[in-house]
Amino acid sequence: MKERALIYLVVVLVVINIAALGTIIYQRMVGPFWMHDRSDDMMAPPDMPREFKLQPAQRRALRESRRRVEGLLTPIHSEIGKRRQELLSEMDSGQPDTIRIDQLVTEIGALQVQIEKTLIHHLLEDSKSFSPEQRNAFLRMINQRAKWQDKPMMGPGQGLGPGGNRDHE
Repeated sequence: MKERALIYLVVVLVVINIAALGTIIYQRMVGPFWMHDRSDDMMAPPDMPREFKLQPAQRRALRESRRRVEGLLTPIHSEIGKRRQELLSEMDSGQPDTIRIDQLVTEIGALQVQIEKTLIHHLLEDSKSFSPEQRNAFLRMINQRAKWQDKPMMGPGQGLGPGGNRDHE
């Protein structure tokens, strides 16, 4: 009786593992579920294409602009990562050099400012091709995102912890 139960348990576990592996392989082949049916809207939020009513030429231009921006930002993000690793190493050392820490924080901040400027200039350039209605919707979207991003991440009633809710103002 115990052997039979053990055999059933092993069979069930093998089936579960095969199903899990099949799911993983399938997802790798078809891509993440959140990107299906979004190839034509530059991977923007689902409400963006409806609200903006983008023309195909506008979508192509925005996709190309996004590729250019990503090409410009990737090395900056990489440099920020290097500086953060240096910062963590310095903070972890037995005798942290506060002058070097301040310098690294300043360098990271300057790189983040560079990212912000690049994004803003590209957003302004992209918005030139929008109709007045599209531009208003675009600015509303940026304003909503800025409000969400500007909320403190820590503190009572703030952020994502207990009592905090970043979805509502």
